[in-house]
Amino acid sequence: MNQQVRNTEVANSQVFGQVYVMTVDQKRLAADIADALRKQLQEHIQDGANKIVIDLSKVDFIDSLGIGAIVAGKKSLKSGGELVLAGANRNVLTMFRLTRLDKEFKILNTRDEAVQTLSN
Repeated sequence: MNQQVRNTEVANSQVFGQVYVMTVDQKRLAADIADALRKQLQEHIQDGANKIVIDLSKVDFIDSLGIGAIVAGKKSLKSGGELVLAGANRNVLTMFRLTRLDKEFKILNTRDEAVQTLSN
């Protein structure tokens, strides 16, 4: 079941079964929008989201504050919750590798693959 949840300037959110998918609609996930993404993630978690995909396929650049917003979301999940990243390009993957957070996050190639993983 695909149901529209929220639209913001930062991310488009949809629900697929029990999986929340947030597609970041910005080319740059940096200081200027990181706080808005963090707040949006927190809203979903407070609303009961426990399986979240962040689709980064439109993001060309991410800085430490963008990564920090994603880390904060993961830390906010209740026990048993999962946050998976999808669609990260080479530049974004490099930032996760440099910060060694590629070891902390499951990073999948596509949104569909991530949804399928969290649906099982």
